[in-house]
Amino acid sequence: MKVAMITDTFDGIGGTEQAIKNFSSVLEGLGHQVRIIHSDKRYRIKGPLEELLRFNPDIVHVHTPGPLGNLGVLYAKSKEVPVLGYFHSLPDVRFYFERGLEKKTIGGFLWKLVKYFYQSCDLTLVPTRGVESLLLKKGFENLRVLHYGIDLSLFKPVPDGDVRRSLRFGDRDRILLYTGWFRKDKRVEVLLRSLEQLDEEFKLLLIGDGPTKADLLKEISSLGISDRVAVHASVENMELAKFYNCADIYVNASMSETLGISMVEAMACGLPVVAAASPGAKDIITPGYNGLLVGLDSHRYLAEGVEGLWPRRKEMGINARQAIGRYDVRKTTRKLVAIYEEALGS
Repeated sequence: MKVAMITDTFDGIGGTEQAIKNFSSVLEGLGHQVRIIHSDKRYRIKGPLEELLRFNPDIVHVHTPGPLGNLGVLYAKSKEVPVLGYFHSLPDVRFYFERGLEKKTIGGFLWKLVKYFYQSCDLTLVPTRGVESLLLKKGFENLRVLHYGIDLSLFKPVPDGDVRRSLRFGDRDRILLYTGWFRKDKRVEVLLRSLEQLDEEFKLLLIGDGPTKADLLKEISSLGISDRVAVHASVENMELAKFYNCADIYVNASMSETLGISMVEAMACGLPVVAAASPGAKDIITPGYNGLLVGLDSHRYLAEGVEGLWPRRKEMGINARQAIGRYDVRKTTRKLVAIYEEALGS
């Protein structure tokens, strides 16, 4: 089977990119041909279109509702091959516009565009039941849940004191970790304000990059917590597991996660998670078992969640690893193959 994976974004940081890489790697291992087709920063279409024509896929799988994603849909329709979508991201504009009218108008317009795009696909895959429920309420049709998958042989509990020491954390420090994008919608600043509320032994490790990095560095300084926060550049997936394993608790303040692949990776490494109650987090976390869900409105809720979880962190970390089997990339990719075969046979 020849599969064209099409995405407008492919920069190596986000969950969308990692999900595509994970699926593609296992598909190739199963003997299928996969071509990841993505645009450059100028969004030029000619090159990707020529690549599609040369590859001549049996099935087109689009991952983003941008120019290249729409090209993939049009190509599939013109060639009469199945086209599947994967709904990775909520079109959340709350943090990018100050006035309520702008948020409502632009947000509503974006939802209409996104809905039109995915309804043009033969089937839309979603990462969690929570996202499926949200989209059904907005009138989406032809949805099916397929979890992201991760490599459980790579992400597993292997304590790494060397990384902890290289980051100048002490053995008694209580390390909170966040990995991923530094963007407004990720609300990384909430993690900083939460840390300020916690005792001095709590430290925060931020791994990633993004447009708000400079602002975050300024806020770290202004809050007077520079000695309690380590900011590390993005690392390759093969190296990421050891950073999870140097931490005690994973934290995420995003309100718009559809799954949060970093939360799944953290749990696979035996970390409990304290997260804002986003649609994706609600599907991953069973409160009191493998982590805690906290209110969306205040950094105080997250700080209280960390304090409340701390005495049970080891127990919940064990539970987190045990509960993560359904995200094994080999299992999820085999389900994806079955979906492809169904689409080709219909």
